Formats: sequence, C-alpha cells, structure tokens
Amino acid sequence: MKLLTVSTILLILLLGISGAVSLESEYLISGKTEYGDYYGNLEINSYGEGYEVYWEISSGEIYYGIGLTQQDYLAVAYYDEGYSTIGIVLYKVGEDILNGLWAAPGEPPVIGTEVAYSGEEPEVTPLSISTHPDLSGTYQVEGNNPDGSEYLAEVVLKDYHGLYLVEFYLDDYSIFGFGLCHQDQFLVGWFEQEQMVFGVSLLELEDEENLSGPWILYGNDGLGYEYWTKQ
Repeated sequence: MKLLTVSTILLILLLGISGAVSLESEYLISGKTEYGDYYGNLEINSYGEGYEVYWEISSGEIYYGIGLTQQDYLAVAYYDEGYSTIGIVLYKVGEDILNGLWAAPGEPPVIGTEVAYSGEEPEVTPLSISTHPDLSGTYQVEGNNPDGSEYLAEVVLKDYHGLYLVEFYLDDYSIFGFGLCHQDQFLVGWFEQEQMVFGVSLLELEDEENLSGPWILYGNDGLGYEYWTKQ
C-alpha cells in the first residue's frame, strides 16, 4: 500500500474466524502517510470461508493478499504481482468502519494509517505502532496445522525501525516476514517467493514472554494455531 499516483485495484483474501461479524460491504477509503494523503474505494465480498476484497486507491499497481480476524481485529498481508512490494495491515473493526494501521518494508519502512468507512468520513483516533514490550529474541513454537497435526519450530524476532523482522525455522525449512505490534496484538506477514509461500499470523501478547494466535497460508482455507514462548 505504498502511496502512488494512479488508481489501484487491490485484491485481498480475508479469512474470518467462525463467529466473526461479516465485513461484506462497500467502503470509502481515506489514508495518510508521511508522503501525503490518498483516497479510494473498498469492496468486500464473500469468498468461500472468507472474503474477497477489491481495493481501489490512488496508485497503478495491483496487489493480492490474505488475512484473518481475531477478536475485533482484521489482519491482512498483501503483495504485488512481481513480489517487489509486500506489506501488512491491521484493522480494528467497528460498526461500518475499519480503522487501519499498515506498513511496507524499506529503508526505513513506510508506515501509514487508513480508514475504510460507509457514509460520511468518521473522525477516529489513528492506530499506532507499539514498541513496548520489546519482542526481540528467540521463541520456541508449538503449533497445529489446519488438519490437526502438530509441529515444533523456532522463531527469531529482530528490531526493524520499530517493526520486526521475523525468521521462522521448521526442520530444514525456513520462511521470513516482518511484523508490527499494536497494543496486545502482534501481526506478522509471511513471504517466501521461490516456494510461493504467503500467509499471515495474528498473535495476542499474553505477557512479555508468551504469544498465541491463528495463522493462514494462501491456498489453504483452514486456520492453524501457534503458541510462542520466549527462550
């Protein structure tokens, strides 16, 4: 979601946890970055167990993404056709309002806020990055795949301009991403171009050493779940 200059259609697959409020609707978009403001339209439709979202903003690139909901948050990871741009978005879900905080990697990374709404543009308090507690470190991971099978892994978090670089190791397999923390929610977008792995996790901070929450990979409509314990 870098700020560009002509119209974008952004297709996002958003997978909601069972029981979540339906987000299917049409929205207007108002967003801000350090480079300026942008506007557009957002249309969310049902897509199997989740949603299909068409997002038109002031740029000319096409993006694709996947996401999930937990509590009253919607987490999205997205990428463009050439994998040259990846990003993450955390929305706090309100009545006819999605109050968003987003980031895309760079040196330094781009961080922006966005509101998607129906009707008049609302006045909302923008979401912000939380830098405390410091989540940097190595975590032991116990997880469950969508089919119920279990796995053990290791995750390393490294500070990245107030965000986090994320390294995930499972046996001989590794995948990388980046994340942001907002209050007690930690959002991670996973990207591995060669093996076409693309997904998102939304973990709740239980305390300064433990996190847990669901994850989903593109092409798999089931949710997995992970427990992280700091070593």
